[in-house]
Amino acid sequence: MGPRVLMLPGYTQSASILRGRMGAIRKALGTGPDSPELIFVDPTFIVNLPTTSSADFDSTADSTSANPADQPRTWWFAEPREDGFSHFKRFDETLVYLRDIMEKQGPFDGVWGFSQGGAMAAILTLLVENPALHPVFAAPSSTSSTWPPPQFKFSVLAAGFLPMDKEVRLARSLRKTLTFEIVRL
Repeated sequence: MGPRVLMLPGYTQSASILRGRMGAIRKALGTGPDSPELIFVDPTFIVNLPTTSSADFDSTADSTSANPADQPRTWWFAEPREDGFSHFKRFDETLVYLRDIMEKQGPFDGVWGFSQGGAMAAILTLLVENPALHPVFAAPSSTSSTWPPPQFKFSVLAAGFLPMDKEVRLARSLRKTLTFEIVRL
């Protein structure tokens, strides 16, 4: 059995949009028993923007679609602050959501994220290695029999960025605590 990879789309994308954009890579990886299993998940929240044009998004999302798979999504809502940093509104809800996915669909050998999903993949990688850094990851949930999950063997961050939320306070830890190299594309 090949590695299981958690796939995290970018801002205004969905699992189905990222899956479609990864078509050539999925084809190259093959479908044999040793091929990676790519598990695409939707970002937590639907983005309700005052627009109906997909030209306003970096995806084929449609903010008026009745199909949630076609709606633009986000892992958090960034609110600018006067000090140049951002506040990641509803970030803790995303961590609860991803923890639930890891408990129910894991374990995962690695994580792959694009853009905002790349930033989320970096945060998730850090929290899997160091669960005590955030209360959502620090203790087992009432339904979890094995927590924390096994550490990722790899992380791929495509067009990701360093998370700039002072409250998250994880950005500084990214460089000094990981036990493996992160591939940045």
